[in-house]
Amino acid sequence: MVPIDAVPGVPPPNDNTQWLGPHGTIVLYPVRQDELINVVCHYDDEGYRHESWVTECERSEVLERYSGWHELLLRVFSAGEVWYKWALYDRDPISRWTRGRVTVLGDAAHPMLPYLGQGACQAIEDGCVLAAALAAEPDDPVAGLALYERSRRPRASQVVLASRERGVSNHLASPLAALGRDVSIALRRRFGRDPDGRGTGWIPDYDASSPDVLAA
Repeated sequence: MVPIDAVPGVPPPNDNTQWLGPHGTIVLYPVRQDELINVVCHYDDEGYRHESWVTECERSEVLERYSGWHELLLRVFSAGEVWYKWALYDRDPISRWTRGRVTVLGDAAHPMLPYLGQGACQAIEDGCVLAAALAAEPDDPVAGLALYERSRRPRASQVVLASRERGVSNHLASPLAALGRDVSIALRRRFGRDPDGRGTGWIPDYDASSPDVLAA
């Protein structure tokens, strides 16, 4: 969290902004009625495996890592006092969530990378569909859990893989490939009725409360 008043020079925009660069993504968005900027930085580093969420790093490391990025970002980073870093992990979709009267949901069923902002969202969808599936089989909870898995596993698996692919797309190192991505985003926004230009409108179109989500 960076106080907006602490950023030197022209203040950053007070909206949600995303920066895509070689091997990385940076997201800035205001919180606490525009008093603070929440800063989230991703960077490809296959050598870093530490899983703790409370490991601090020096501001100098952040500035060095993103030294070639836009000067606005470097000004924001220069005002940050405390920085944390952790590794990101996902898992290939698994073929089974349920065994008898036991099932899993959320990250236990489908841990995913954060590039679509869907980790908590998919857990909420799981809970909603699990409740509906158990209600649909009131006399047979085992059948209800099986119905839940049939209904949710394909959808959640698709989101896991889409999140992984978004990370690859965001972090393109080739200038030519990045240009192709950016042109595709612009064309989708202009002609494809796709607000974010990334072809993921199918994610919010899903209604976890609809009876239609329950598989046959």
